[in-house]
Amino acid sequence: MELNNPRKDEALLGIFLEEAHELLGTISAGLEAWASDLNNPAYLVDLKQEFHTLKGGARMVSQTELSELAHSLESLCDALLSVGELSEHNGYELMTQGCDQLRLLIGSLSTEHPAHASPQVETQAIIKKQPVVLVVDDSITIRTATQKFLARHDYTVITAEDGLEALEKLEQQKPDIILLDIEMPRMNGFQFAETIRKNSKFSNIPIIMITFCVGAAERKRAEQLLIERFMNKPYQEEELLEAIETLI
Repeated sequence: MELNNPRKDEALLGIFLEEAHELLGTISAGLEAWASDLNNPAYLVDLKQEFHTLKGGARMVSQTELSELAHSLESLCDALLSVGELSEHNGYELMTQGCDQLRLLIGSLSTEHPAHASPQVETQAIIKKQPVVLVVDDSITIRTATQKFLARHDYTVITAEDGLEALEKLEQQKPDIILLDIEMPRMNGFQFAETIRKNSKFSNIPIIMITFCVGAAERKRAEQLLIERFMNKPYQEEELLEAIETLI
């Protein structure tokens, strides 16, 4: 998605910087935990998710260098997870160096915007306004960008950071359509879609899957779950709006 409104860009950048600093804290804690047990793959799985979330947010605010670095670290996690004995490789050293670069990039970006007060994420109120869109994504930057974009087109937006929270939101208000990420903690997009497809109360809600995972296997799985559309991140606003209007 192209960011071309200066005020919108600055507001979204503030949200991203807040998210990025929170993710850095989680990543640092994860590295420290992994250092104490280098052969435990669970720490790498968690780190991979944090890098994936950071990558998505960076792409939404057009921070290419940061996005590519987060993607490289995500790929490094995959490579290390494929190795039997993690402690026999220099994976921890490479990961630490990459995370140091992340801190420098995020710190530099924050320095370039010293007067920027990161806005608090607005609480989504459930109001009597149709149509309603449920946005499910673990990145607060992507959720906020999508919410603001759809709100400008008179949609009511509910957000959730993973599948489990999305199930809770469904019980509060049934949406007209769902925008769904794949890779999320606790319950991923496919698990969430499979769950609601088995529930007659929600099985007819159209789903647009928006993700970085665009391989043949993911597309096939989406077809099996009767997911109506499959779109790449970062999405094009016009394309997304057209798909929502068509499916609703």
